[in-house]
Amino acid sequence: MRVRLTGLCGLVFCLSAASLMVSSPAGAVSGFGDVESERFFTEAVQWSFENNITGITGACFEPTKGVSRGETALWFHNMEGKPEATPHDFTDVANPAQDAAISWMVAEGITTGTDDGSTGNPKTFSPNDILTRAQLAAFLHRLDGEPEPTQDHPFVDIERPWQQEPVSWLAESGITTGTSATEFSPNNTLQRNQLITFMWRYQDRPAVTVSPTSPQCDPNNTAFTAITAGGLHSCALNGNGAIHCWGDNSHGQTVVPSGTFSAVSAGGSHTCAVRSTDNRVVCWGDKARGQLTAPSGEFRTVNAGKSHSCGVRTNGRAVCWGDNRYNQSNNPSGSFQAVTAGNNHSCGLKTDNTIDCWGDNTSGQATAPEGTFVMVSAGESHTCGIATNNSIQCWGNNDNNNLDAPPGAFQQVSVGNTQSCALAESGSISCWGTEQISSSSTSNADLITSAPPGNFNAVATGLFVHACALTADGDISCWGIPAVVTNIPTS
Repeated sequence: MRVRLTGLCGLVFCLSAASLMVSSPAGAVSGFGDVESERFFTEAVQWSFENNITGITGACFEPTKGVSRGETALWFHNMEGKPEATPHDFTDVANPAQDAAISWMVAEGITTGTDDGSTGNPKTFSPNDILTRAQLAAFLHRLDGEPEPTQDHPFVDIERPWQQEPVSWLAESGITTGTSATEFSPNNTLQRNQLITFMWRYQDRPAVTVSPTSPQCDPNNTAFTAITAGGLHSCALNGNGAIHCWGDNSHGQTVVPSGTFSAVSAGGSHTCAVRSTDNRVVCWGDKARGQLTAPSGEFRTVNAGKSHSCGVRTNGRAVCWGDNRYNQSNNPSGSFQAVTAGNNHSCGLKTDNTIDCWGDNTSGQATAPEGTFVMVSAGESHTCGIATNNSIQCWGNNDNNNLDAPPGAFQQVSVGNTQSCALAESGSISCWGTEQISSSSTSNADLITSAPPGNFNAVATGLFVHACALTADGDISCWGIPAVVTNIPTS
């Protein structure tokens, strides 16, 4: 839960001019930088973008990329409104985002998997196998209840018996026109642009207004540019505007909505981000205290706290939403550069470089010192900021040595519950404070202070005992509670 003043350089550090070089086609539309106007799939992609069908979060749609069985299950499930179903018993489904979708596919009779286990082998779905056009026809036909077509298809390359009725139904329904007037190409790899077009036509071609612009797409720009740590989950943003989250997903806080983003912040059990296409804030995860109900309007930054969130609008006004039992979601007056949401208090960096805090002040965590600062980060019962001379100042509760910041020159500070980490001007990381987790079989008091050596560009401290950092190469390094720092994505 941290914010940093960086002007036009982003939440964490500046992007070089080289990192802004892109390969988007001229006239990119529909929410993705590699989707051109007036293609056979343009409206279908716009429909998928507006309805969060694909879950693709980057600036690149990759229209000709082959579609896997697991990805198809996810898209179908999203299109149908994510109905619940009895869990499947396949042994090879490792992607949690696809798990519920595959269960539903089985329950609906759309698939029985690739091995039903009748021969003694494990039951498998083969989620990473790429579908063919004929296999997709069978899936879509079963989804519709296997209606009998009234006329045969016109394609000369449909030879296998199981393909006849599904392809005839696709042609009669206007879902496909084939790859030519006489060919369907049943054995060709199913591409993303084809699948989303089939699905859009299956839905009777819902009317859409094609977005005239889209974020720029560079398929190779996958290095991470921002890192954030929440309660028991973390997220990272890459150069294409795609967000990757990992860790606890008990409230759906790691299930990222579709779209591209310019900022992301992980809170207690929820996550918020700023969409790059319209600068609106979108939040997901725990909604018990209204922390997902972001106000309308355009934002520059967003920061998620334990159970409330705050952001800075493009006009400089700070606004908060969610839990307000301590007045931590009251909207302050004045103009702000950045804002940070803690457990029960909030702080903001004003345009005159002073700090204003509001909410719970039991330990003095909302009594900001005088002076000028370049950033501020709020935790549970203490707050830290970086003064304009690059030193760290902390205030509030000191029961766990929370205020014992190291001396030296720093470029970033990130505060958790009772521990903090800071990024020195040299690129090294220092952490201080302690916290015991009673459910752990071993002491975690020193885990957070064991920051790895190396040269880093950003650091993020979680609410509990974990932290993550971005290396100079855009890779992620995490430390702390083992259960929180596994399954880290790679660029």
